[in-house]
Amino acid sequence: MGARDRRQDAPARQPAWRAELKRGAALLRTGDLEAARDSFARAHTLAPDEPEPALALGREEWKRGRLVEAERLLRLARDARPSWPLAAAALARVLIERGAGAEARLVLEPAMAAAPNHPALLIVEGELHVHHELIDAATASFEAARAAGADARAVNAGLARVENARGIALSDEGRGSEAAFAFKRACDLDPTWAPARVNLGALLQRLGKRASARAHYQQAITLDPKNGVGHLNLGLLCRAEGDLAGAARAFAGALRADPPHVAARRELALTCAERGDYARAIALFEEELRVTRRPDASVYANLGLAYAKNGDTLHAEAALRQALVVDGRHLRALTNLSALYAGQGRYLEAATLLRRARELGNSAAPPASK
Repeated sequence: MGARDRRQDAPARQPAWRAELKRGAALLRTGDLEAARDSFARAHTLAPDEPEPALALGREEWKRGRLVEAERLLRLARDARPSWPLAAAALARVLIERGAGAEARLVLEPAMAAAPNHPALLIVEGELHVHHELIDAATASFEAARAAGADARAVNAGLARVENARGIALSDEGRGSEAAFAFKRACDLDPTWAPARVNLGALLQRLGKRASARAHYQQAITLDPKNGVGHLNLGLLCRAEGDLAGAARAFAGALRADPPHVAARRELALTCAERGDYARAIALFEEELRVTRRPDASVYANLGLAYAKNGDTLHAEAALRQALVVDGRHLRALTNLSALYAGQGRYLEAATLLRRARELGNSAAPPASK
């Protein structure tokens, strides 16, 4: 046999994109996530129409929270092979995360028709049932995934979401003790998942068990330092107990969360004002107005009060008047502006505002932002 014949019999070299894909998978197994993603990206660049690199890169983008790019890549993979379980499961999971449950169901259907007992499909079907608050159906899907050979950690993580949803439903029905057990089961099933601990802490706080609530909030933010609800709830608990320094630290954590909690800046500003740090409170209230870009009477009212306590009556009056432009019946703004006018000797204006406040039953009004 000649040299020419030997070359013809040699196995064909694998495409460069497939070599990059294998390299990425190996790097993923070693824990080098960024290098793995780079390999998958090179594979996709080399073969932009191939579904395998699109799936691999799409899943990595999803892990990083880049949902738009993840969805684009996973659609490419799934559209190339609609019955491919891994592609359908990955795309459906992205759709569930962005609230498109009905579309997720449509994505799953062809793959489930072709492979009804595929573990990945059953896991995501369970997640879809959780999304729709179908607790019993979700439990059945996760148990079916277990029977089909799904990874035990994935099944337990799914069942933890089921128990968390069950706890929320029971809590809404006023069945606190049963809800607490459901949240505890969720924590036991997935000890690394923070939301169940936050929910258990919130329930315990409502039941007056503050020490236990604090412990669960602290465990939650240790597990997930970017959990905004955990930080915010801890801050509210600290403030209720008179620990203003602890509250300020917790609210600052909620502001640094990903995403930042929508109430974090306002609660931090209120706490700073309560501590006497009016300059910081003013800066935070002003920032709240800039960032949200919407007029809010409560923010203006609290801003005005902070200016007044800081000795800046000119800006205090402007902020309090703006609060009343937004909401002419805002009780805290009426009483605080009345007090400001009285302090300046503007007694007729003060009396007019105070009369309006009393007509609205303002005497026992709580702080406007709480």
